[in-house]
Amino acid sequence: MGNYCVTNGDGTTARMGLTKEQGQRLAQQLADETGEPHCLAREGQGDEGEWFKSEHSEETFRDLFASSVEATEFETQALSIGREFLPPCALAVLDGKLATSEYWAWLEGQVETEPCE
Repeated sequence: MGNYCVTNGDGTTARMGLTKEQGQRLAQQLADETGEPHCLAREGQGDEGEWFKSEHSEETFRDLFASSVEATEFETQALSIGREFLPPCALAVLDGKLATSEYWAWLEGQVETEPCE
């Protein structure tokens, strides 16, 4: 057993008693799954540890555009191609679930594959 813990941005502890390596893997996994940053710290240090962020988030998606209006228009257009053409992560968003890092990665991929005009 180790003495590291993983917490999310609001201070809720996800897991305690981890080795540093276990904590690093868990913090990155939770950040990727939830899209929210997670902190790995020694027990009792709160959020004064190493923060892990998802590689794909709403922020990284919006950074691909000159304005948030353009990003929103692109997202709306990408989601309107028809349910039969969308991956499960996009269908979940259409059904009212929170967007995951998988969703943002898919959406970023749509930007990269847009044909030139």
